[in-house]
Amino acid sequence: VHHQVGCGAYQLDLAVADPNQPDHYVLAIEHDGTAYASAGSARDRDRLRAQVLGELGWRVHRIWTLDWWADPEREIQRAHAAIVTAVAASRQRRTQGARRSPERPAPPRAAEGSAPTPRAPRRGSSTSQPFLRGMEPRAAPAAERPPSRAVEPPPAAAGSGPTDAVAAGLADAASRVARGSAPVRIARNAIPIGPYLAASVPAGRRAPDDLYAPRHLGEVGKIIEQVLAAEAPIHIDLLARRVAAYFGIGRLTQRVTDQVRAALNGRGRWGDEDDVVWRLDQDPAGVPPVRVAGQGASARREIHEVPLAEVAAAARIVVERAVGISAGDLVRDAARLLGFSRTTERVVERVTSGVRLAAERELIRIDGGRATLPD
Repeated sequence: VHHQVGCGAYQLDLAVADPNQPDHYVLAIEHDGTAYASAGSARDRDRLRAQVLGELGWRVHRIWTLDWWADPEREIQRAHAAIVTAVAASRQRRTQGARRSPERPAPPRAAEGSAPTPRAPRRGSSTSQPFLRGMEPRAAPAAERPPSRAVEPPPAAAGSGPTDAVAAGLADAASRVARGSAPVRIARNAIPIGPYLAASVPAGRRAPDDLYAPRHLGEVGKIIEQVLAAEAPIHIDLLARRVAAYFGIGRLTQRVTDQVRAALNGRGRWGDEDDVVWRLDQDPAGVPPVRVAGQGASARREIHEVPLAEVAAAARIVVERAVGISAGDLVRDAARLLGFSRTTERVVERVTSGVRLAAERELIRIDGGRATLPD
């Protein structure tokens, strides 16, 4: 872990190096200290920095002083989980690059004390901001992937059990893979798994009407960023409930959700799955960590609130642990891994969709009703 990284006026508080490639950074950690307070405006401080760093390829994790004072152990766990996820993502990018471009030489090691290797900014990005000059990460850009497609849930016959539902869905998934898809190549045991850690958002800090007041838009955005930092990828309903609780709203309505959607602009990104929000530094086409439901209400999600990409990752972990598992057992074990011990019809349908996505992305292979790992 390196302190005060950057060659411009603004420097990152902490930058975590890849243990396998010490000259590459995998995560930026910010806190609301001197560098945070040095921004010229609230927009620069709370929104623009994270947005531009995300566009430059940085993963950003933030630690707030009040959260640290309230529960330092929790913040340490969150930071550790962010580091594990970032290292796993870096390993995944290296694996994909090696498979797709084996002849490409490794980037040269940066000289001690030199500036990070520049990376071409995206069109329309705000990389000219003076406080972010020289903040490009040293990690080489990941190989571009073909665009992912939206995943439709498989048609499950009424009264069918898990095996029937999975078989019906995965037969079509296998044919889609044969026609061509966007495979995701990852190493074995590369997907992080840990407890679901909900954002520490205090309830009832504002009146319900304040959610819609223009003078509180910045505050709404800060709550959204705090939730995304801890829980992304996250379903928009769950994100809206976290924000609603802060404003003392106990019942989620469409008006609340619409307000949160509007405030999301520039703070999150959407992937192929409707209603699932990702952080700016996350790749919706990648493989997210698997988060296991906890005991408290805030650490549990409804099955429709678990992103399909995360369900697919859970299916991959199950197959890694039990190569050759049957389709029905795969659905059951993936659901249990996520914290759903009762395989209701809704759970079976949702997890089946996730297993189908895992097969389409070639995280797993289905053959003869059995799940194995791809070659």
